[in-house]
Amino acid sequence: MFGDNLGSVYKAWFTPPATAKYRFYMVCDDLCQLNIAQCAGSISPLTKLLDLKKWTSYNGFWANQNRYSDAPQKVSNWVELEKGQHYYMYSKYMEGGGGDYMRTGVEIENSGIKGHHHTMKEI
Repeated sequence: MFGDNLGSVYKAWFTPPATAKYRFYMVCDDLCQLNIAQCAGSISPLTKLLDLKKWTSYNGFWANQNRYSDAPQKVSNWVELEKGQHYYMYSKYMEGGGGDYMRTGVEIENSGIKGHHHTMKEI
Protein backbone atom coordinates (compact mmCIF):
# COMPACT_ATOMS: atom_id res chain seq x y z
CA MET A 1 0.00 0.00 0.00
CA PHE A 2 1.47 3.36 -1.03
CA GLY A 3 0.05 6.85 -0.98
CA ASP A 4 -1.28 9.58 1.29
CA ASN A 5 -4.60 10.13 3.04
CA LEU A 6 -5.74 6.52 3.00
CA GLY A 7 -6.92 3.87 5.41
CA SER A 8 -7.35 0.12 5.57
CA VAL A 9 -8.86 -2.61 7.72
CA TYR A 10 -7.24 -5.99 8.38
CA LYS A 11 -9.12 -9.04 9.69
CA ALA A 12 -7.51 -12.33 10.69
CA TRP A 13 -7.74 -15.34 12.99
CA PHE A 14 -4.94 -16.03 15.46
CA THR A 15 -4.53 -19.64 16.65
CA PRO A 16 -2.16 -19.90 19.64
CA PRO A 17 0.32 -22.81 19.51
CA ALA A 18 0.10 -23.23 23.33
CA THR A 19 -2.14 -22.22 26.22
CA ALA A 20 -0.18 -19.28 27.58
CA LYS A 21 -0.09 -15.53 28.03
CA TYR A 22 0.53 -13.50 24.87
CA ARG A 23 1.19 -9.85 24.27
CA PHE A 24 0.96 -8.00 21.00
CA TYR A 25 3.16 -5.30 19.49
CA MET A 26 2.27 -2.65 16.94
CA VAL A 27 3.95 0.25 15.15
CA CYS A 28 2.57 2.39 12.34
CA ASP A 29 2.66 5.64 10.42
CA ASP A 30 0.33 7.40 11.17
CA LEU A 31 -2.55 5.90 13.24
CA CYS A 32 -3.53 2.31 14.03
CA GLN A 33 -5.56 0.14 16.36
CA LEU A 34 -5.48 -3.58 17.22
CA ASN A 35 -8.46 -5.47 18.66
CA ILE A 36 -9.12 -9.10 19.64
CA ALA A 37 -12.42 -10.89 20.20
CA GLN A 38 -13.19 -11.56 23.86
CA CYS A 39 -14.30 -15.14 23.13
CA ALA A 40 -12.63 -17.76 20.93
CA GLY A 41 -14.54 -18.58 17.75
CA SER A 42 -16.50 -15.31 17.80
CA ILE A 43 -15.97 -12.00 16.02
CA SER A 44 -17.51 -9.89 18.80
CA PRO A 45 -17.37 -8.29 21.28
CA LEU A 46 -13.90 -6.88 20.67
CA THR A 47 -11.33 -5.78 23.23
CA LYS A 48 -8.96 -2.98 22.21
CA LEU A 49 -5.38 -4.14 22.73
CA LEU A 50 -3.54 -1.16 21.26
CA ASP A 51 -4.55 2.27 20.00
CA LEU A 52 -1.71 4.34 18.52
CA LYS A 53 -2.72 7.91 17.77
CA LYS A 54 0.71 9.09 16.62
CA TRP A 55 3.30 7.67 14.24
CA THR A 56 5.90 5.30 15.65
CA SER A 57 9.32 4.30 14.39
CA TYR A 58 9.31 1.42 11.88
CA ASN A 59 11.54 -0.69 14.15
CA GLY A 60 10.27 0.84 17.39
CA PHE A 61 8.70 -2.26 18.99
CA TRP A 62 11.07 -2.44 21.96
CA ALA A 63 12.12 1.08 22.85
CA ASN A 64 10.65 4.54 22.90
CA GLN A 65 12.39 5.52 19.69
CA ASN A 66 10.13 8.48 18.95
CA ARG A 67 11.36 12.00 19.44
CA TYR A 68 8.22 12.77 21.43
CA SER A 69 7.76 12.39 25.18
CA ASP A 70 4.13 11.38 24.60
CA ALA A 71 4.96 8.39 22.36
CA PRO A 72 2.09 5.87 22.17
CA GLN A 73 2.01 2.52 23.97
CA LYS A 74 3.25 -0.08 21.45
CA VAL A 75 2.95 -3.20 23.61
CA SER A 76 -0.33 -4.65 24.88
CA ASN A 77 -1.00 -6.13 28.30
CA TRP A 78 -0.63 -9.91 28.59
CA VAL A 79 -3.70 -11.83 27.37
CA GLU A 80 -4.39 -15.48 28.33
CA LEU A 81 -5.23 -17.54 25.21
CA GLU A 82 -5.95 -21.25 24.77
CA LYS A 83 -4.06 -23.58 22.46
CA GLY A 84 -5.86 -24.43 19.22
CA GLN A 85 -8.67 -21.92 19.72
CA HIS A 86 -9.28 -19.35 16.98
CA TYR A 87 -9.23 -15.71 18.09
CA TYR A 88 -10.56 -13.07 15.71
CA MET A 89 -8.28 -10.06 15.32
CA TYR A 90 -9.27 -6.76 13.76
CA SER A 91 -7.00 -3.80 13.05
CA LYS A 92 -7.44 -0.39 11.47
CA TYR A 93 -4.77 1.76 9.87
CA MET A 94 -4.82 5.39 8.73
CA GLU A 95 -2.11 7.14 6.71
CA GLY A 96 -1.86 10.93 6.49
CA GLY A 97 1.26 11.90 4.60
CA GLY A 98 4.87 10.79 4.24
CA GLY A 99 5.84 7.23 5.08
CA ASP A 100 3.21 4.52 5.30
CA TYR A 101 3.44 1.24 7.21
CA MET A 102 1.81 -0.88 9.87
CA ARG A 103 3.57 -3.78 11.61
CA THR A 104 2.29 -6.15 14.28
CA GLY A 105 3.91 -8.93 16.28
CA VAL A 106 3.21 -11.35 19.09
CA GLU A 107 5.24 -12.67 22.03
CA ILE A 108 4.56 -15.79 24.12
CA GLU A 109 5.30 -15.35 27.83
CA ASN A 110 6.15 -18.96 28.71
CA SER A 111 4.88 -21.46 26.22
CA GLY A 112 6.64 -24.70 27.14
CA ILE A 113 6.92 -25.33 23.39
CA LYS A 114 10.01 -27.42 22.66
CA GLY A 115 12.56 -25.29 20.86
CA HIS A 116 10.87 -22.01 21.83
CA HIS A 117 13.61 -19.58 22.85
CA HIS A 118 11.41 -16.87 24.43
CA THR A 119 12.59 -14.26 21.97
CA MET A 120 10.87 -11.82 19.66
CA LYS A 121 11.23 -14.16 16.66
CA GLU A 122 7.43 -14.30 16.47
CA ILE A 123 7.28 -10.75 15.14
